Amino acid sequence: MQNAQNLKAGVAGLTDGSKAGDWRLPNINELQSLLHLNNASGPAIADKQMFKNLVCANYWSSSSVAAAPVLGWYTALAVGPPVFDLKENTMRMWPVRRGYDPVVLQTGEKICYTTWGVPVDCAGTGQDADWRTGLPVPEERFTDRNDGTVKDELTGLIWARDANTFGTKTWQEALDACNGLEADSRGLKDGSKRGDWRLPNFNEMRSLVDYSQAAPALPVGHPFRNVRPSLYWSSTSVPSAPKLARFVFIGMGPGVWDHKNVRLNAWPVRDEK
Repeated sequence: MQNAQNLKAGVAGLTDGSKAGDWRLPNINELQSLLHLNNASGPAIADKQMFKNLVCANYWSSSSVAAAPVLGWYTALAVGPPVFDLKENTMRMWPVRRGYDPVVLQTGEKICYTTWGVPVDCAGTGQDADWRTGLPVPEERFTDRNDGTVKDELTGLIWARDANTFGTKTWQEALDACNGLEADSRGLKDGSKRGDWRLPNFNEMRSLVDYSQAAPALPVGHPFRNVRPSLYWSSTSVPSAPKLARFVFIGMGPGVWDHKNVRLNAWPVRDEK
């Protein structure tokens, strides 16, 4: 992280007028914002031709794993979704600095740690919780609509309040169950019809994650019921291996993928009508 913060114009080919301290290591949401998950062959980045020396490798973020802060989040550009590893391990870094008004969400992290997971003063560390960059998450983020649904006021998505609506399903069963959901079933009183609900895509599922929390990694005070700190299917397949689909590990944060015949949880979502 210190290497990123020392970056400035005149170094590494930069002619942007930047000074030491302008650049930093991106947090995990910022790093993930570069991804294009439809790429069948890595790196899984949109507009790859805009960047030089881009390789299918692991890139560190500045974000720690709340459940085990000796670990840090990184993105494997060969495949996309974030993973975690010991902070002492060596990976590539991709510096970033502030350009325009932020459009990426803050991760929620508020504590900084040493490589060995000991809390430290954040000032000057360059960690996620030091910068706290991105769009702030509103304190009153979720609205319980008292009809079996919860509205996320940040994204506008409507979620089933019961996060264990169906139990575990294979990927296709999860798709079918969510598409078939309607009012007057599973405790819903929202007037929804068959076809209104769906299995969330990977980014929609990941939008619920608060990286400062664990078991579950959801914002404090959320109104959901029966949240399982486990694996939840998304509707997003893996283009390079279409027998696999991506999931989110609500216990800690984003996950990777699994075979579509494995039974995982399913959490229905729909748009506002």
